[in-house]
Amino acid sequence: MLKEGSSSVDDDFVEVHIYGSLHRKNVARMTIRKPKRKADEAMLKQLEADLREIGATIETYE
Repeated sequence: MLKEGSSSVDDDFVEVHIYGSLHRKNVARMTIRKPKRKADEAMLKQLEADLREIGATIETYE
């Protein structure tokens, strides 16, 4: 996972190693770039609904 900074020196990232199976209920929070296109905004709304269903949150950034 990567949050881009103004340069590669300012980037924040998390590297995760997963052992065993991964299930959507393992997700607690998701951070993604704010969509620029209308079609992507619709997908984001659906993703927010899906995450809310499992008790997870979503954050967007520019």
